[in-house]
Amino acid sequence: MQNLVPLAYLLAAKVTALLLVAVGLTWLLRRQPASYRAASWQAALIAALLLPALSFLLPSWRVALPVASDSSLLSVSAIAAVGSGSQTGRSHLLVWMWGLGFFLLTARIAIGNWIVRRAARAGIRREPVVLEDGREVPVIESAPIHTPLSWGITKAEILVPPGWDGLSAAERSPVLAHGAAHAGRRDSLFQFLAQLASAVYWFHPTIWMAAARLRTDSEMACDDAVLRSGVLASSYADVLLRAANSFRTNTAAAAVTLAMARRSQIQSRIRSILESGVRRSALSRRGVTLAVALALAVIVPLAAMQSGSGDDEVYKISGDIVPPHPIVKPEPGYTQEDRDARIEGAVVLRVEIDKEGRIRRAGLLRGADPGLDQHALDTVKTWRFDPARKAGKPVIVRATIEINFLLLKAQPAPTGKPDDGKTPEPSSIPRPWPAIPTRAHGSRLPPRWGHRAT
Repeated sequence: MQNLVPLAYLLAAKVTALLLVAVGLTWLLRRQPASYRAASWQAALIAALLLPALSFLLPSWRVALPVASDSSLLSVSAIAAVGSGSQTGRSHLLVWMWGLGFFLLTARIAIGNWIVRRAARAGIRREPVVLEDGREVPVIESAPIHTPLSWGITKAEILVPPGWDGLSAAERSPVLAHGAAHAGRRDSLFQFLAQLASAVYWFHPTIWMAAARLRTDSEMACDDAVLRSGVLASSYADVLLRAANSFRTNTAAAAVTLAMARRSQIQSRIRSILESGVRRSALSRRGVTLAVALALAVIVPLAAMQSGSGDDEVYKISGDIVPPHPIVKPEPGYTQEDRDARIEGAVVLRVEIDKEGRIRRAGLLRGADPGLDQHALDTVKTWRFDPARKAGKPVIVRATIEINFLLLKAQPAPTGKPDDGKTPEPSSIPRPWPAIPTRAHGSRLPPRWGHRAT
């Protein structure tokens, strides 16, 4: 689970890029028929659902992505040693948080479908609508239904409120035409997929925006289909207003159905219906082919994109990573200027240790003095380690190293011997080296290492 957080960040970045492409495309299509924009949102949301699977199935190509600063991977300091154990805890917390959100939203989808299914089974079947391809769409009159709506993932149904037989043919015609348009476009299926994408990426606000835009553009595409059938715009607008005023439904049921009119959409839809010069053509087969091709052109490289550079992946120390152990570790020197100025302090470095146990990259995290900082950097680059291992194979890890530069006061001369005024040589002072922890969690914190000079 150690790489779960970077993978989650990468997947979120991919989904963001995908949806930004959809946003830009729908903006370019803002003067085109609503069916074109709805197809763009459908393709984007389906692509978002397929991204995790395709990321594992397709051959990968790797790009260098910025990596967040992390000093908890390996360190000789007590603070960093504690931090290395918290990364796995954060990963587990992220999994539980995502799982809870996914469970709640999928439960809402299941409950909503159960509520609508129960209403449909208790209703009375009326004369069905026959589509152009010969399919029959059942029309069901049900008491729990307050406004006409479309529902059905695999088989579409039109649900209408009580009193359906009392309406005139002119009043029923726009409702049936609107429901038939949803059934012909299979909007209920696409709406279900949008809800599923919202459950998978519930943490991503752009997904919710895309699902809402899909619902609105799908309704506008059906409005265009009704007007193409010969229904007057003014009459149809009046039907929509009455449907919006009667819209009352369970929140869970509203999420899985396509109501004929909702109060949140009615203003923009009526303005579009009454506006002249709006293109209202249906999506052609050529348009469908173009939408699929564009979706593939975007999703395939996004799915194949992986962070890092293949075998150069940098790991975080966790339960399945054996930390590196120092083998050759020369001591950093104390500059004469810093010794005369009595400068002390801690230098903290971030390093990457490669598969051969060499420091391939080193940088300063926190310095004490320019001279001491440079000596620490130059010396640490000469260190050699037994490399970190994963499943017995050497891997690259990122680490932090803290070096404490300390000065000791001159020791008094022993009794009976003249004091020549000299101080002990720095090389005669013991310099203990800590043992780097052999476990990522639960290891006893190593002692701090200090460089002492007089």
